[in-house]
Formats: sequence, C-alpha cells, structure tokens
Amino acid sequence: MEFEVTVIPRARRREVIDQDKHHLRVKLTSAPEKDKANRELIKVLAQYFGVKKSAVLIKSGQKSRHKIIRILH
Repeated sequence: MEFEVTVIPRARRREVIDQDKHHLRVKLTSAPEKDKANRELIKVLAQYFGVKKSAVLIKSGQKSRHKIIRILH
C-alpha cells in the first residue's frame, strides 16, 4: 500500500489526520534535523497501521514535508 503523507514537525502532540484514502497529515513532536522526524514518522505510522517499524518505508521525500510512504504486509 502506498500513500502520500504531509508531515508537520515540531507540533505540540503527535497526531495522524486522515485527509482522504491516499493522503494523511501527521503531526510530529520532533524537529526535522538529524533524521529525528523521519524516525518518529515511521514509529507513529507503524503504530497507526498495526505493523512493525520495518514494514514502513519512506519511498520518496526523505528531506521534504511531502513524502510517499509504502507499507509492506
């Protein structure tokens, strides 16, 4: 499964917001430095979808707020 994610770093709390079937907005508490926000994003999405962290891949957008995520099953 692939979908788009818009990341909002340095938010007050973690939150996953459904935009539509193929797009999520994710608020993260981490700053976008030293890959901290990406690691937190993987952790949050793994919990949200009920999969292992290793099943969540950032396909593109490693250094962007707009990312393509792939969930492996």
